[in-house]
Parts: sequence; C-alpha cells; structure tokens
Amino acid sequence: MITNATFENLKWSYLNLACAIFSKAGGIPWVLESEMKDVDLIIGISISNCVSYKHRAGNRPRYVGYVNVFDNYGRWMFFEGTATLYERGQNAQQLRELLEKAIRKFESEKGYLPKSLVIHYYKRFGSEEKKTTIDILRSILNDFYVAFVSIDDSHPMRIYDLKVDDGSFPRGKYVYLSQKTILLSTTGYTEIARKRMGTPKLLRISVDQFPDEFLTLDDIAEQVFALTKLDWATATPIVREPVTLQFSRQVTYLTAAISEQEWRSIVRPEVNIILNRRPWFI
Repeated sequence: MITNATFENLKWSYLNLACAIFSKAGGIPWVLESEMKDVDLIIGISISNCVSYKHRAGNRPRYVGYVNVFDNYGRWMFFEGTATLYERGQNAQQLRELLEKAIRKFESEKGYLPKSLVIHYYKRFGSEEKKTTIDILRSILNDFYVAFVSIDDSHPMRIYDLKVDDGSFPRGKYVYLSQKTILLSTTGYTEIARKRMGTPKLLRISVDQFPDEFLTLDDIAEQVFALTKLDWATATPIVREPVTLQFSRQVTYLTAAISEQEWRSIVRPEVNIILNRRPWFI
C-alpha cells in the first residue's frame, strides 16, 4: 500500500519500497556483520491478538498466536501462527504449539537443534508461560539454555544526559535498575546521525534464564540494540523497537482486521508453506 506520504521524500521512499519488495520476494536485504554472542535462535512472540469470529467486526472475538524466528545473525527466518484460535486464558497452550513448530522448522532449515534460545515478549512472562516453555523445550531438546526477555515501554521513567545540549540520552546506552533489569535507549543522541526523536522512550528489559545464566545483561542489551537495525521495511537509521517486536506489531495490525475464516484460510498448509517464509507483513 502506497499513500501520498510515501512520496513526500522520494529519496528514502524508493529505498524503503525496494527493500520491502525485495524481502517479500524472498531476498535478504541485510543482516548483522557478526553473529550475536552465545545464542542460536531468537524468537519474538505475540499472543492474544483479537480477530472476529465471523466478520471483520463481531461480538465473539478469538485470540491467535504467532512467532517470528531469527537466527544469530538477526536474519528473519520464518513466521509461524497457530491454526487453532483459542479463547482468552489459554496462552500457555498456544505457546506450546508455537514453540514446537518453530523449533522443528529451525532444525529442518539449519540442520541442527538450537542449544541456546532467547525469547522476546512484549510483556512480562507469567510463571505458567515460563513453565510451559521449559516443559516443551525439555521434550524436544536434550540440553538447552533459554533466556526469557521481556521488553516493554509501559513505564514513566526517562533519563537525561547533561553532557548533551538537549539532554538526550545517547542511543545504545543503558542503565541498570537491578541485576535482572535495564533501561535501554534506542532513539537518543548519536554522533553519526545527529538525529533526535524527542526525549527517548526507553525500553525496559527484564531477563530470567534457565537452567543457569548464560548471558549477561550487557549481552542482552547488545542483542536487543542490534535487532533494532534489522527492520527490512525501512532504511531509517533509528528504529525504537527490535524487529522481534516490530514485526509482531505489524502482524497484530494486519490480523486484527480479518475474520476467523480468513485467518484459517491463511494458515492452511498449502498457503502457509509459502507465507511463513516470506515477511508478508512488512
């Protein structure tokens, strides 16, 4: 979809359109120069997106789940959604189905099972969700490490740097709130772009790991920040969210406008085998 706003700055619009078309055609516009430390697989999860039972707007909403899967170079590998629509309160059951599909498909493409996994979620992981995740990983993997990474901006905290004229906290910097939580700036001051987006809205990142700690908070901050540079829908140098959440947000926006019957037609095996390997949502 192209709007009038697309042509307000043709210099960037052409590049953004070319990147999106190239990736939707199955190409890989860019990845990280070097692999992320101590991680095989990164999964971005979004659950409980509302769709109508029969119509685009109806009285019986259902909830769908989906994941976006990335390798250790930040390359988007595939999308996977649940074929069955569950009612609210059954997130753990959806999570089980999504994770099993994602890991099996990763094994099929890479030729090995992941040993170290990082899971990004837009909210704090519940105890049932973590237990379900560990159980399903145990049933598939003999030996594994998993990091549950919650990334959200639903907090009132702001940070200012008095060494910068407008107080903008530098992009890529972070502060510790506790041994498991940091605040990361992804849109602050940068010497290269010299671009601001107002007072940075910081990402609050909380981490739990099982069975032992295999990543430091510094590692997690570096990974999340690196993943903000991989949005194939835009060449803009400053993107606030990592693609694990950004792509999920795009899927949310699109699937909220379709009905249950339309969703079921999308995730039919003969259709899904094509769609789940194309970033159709960007």
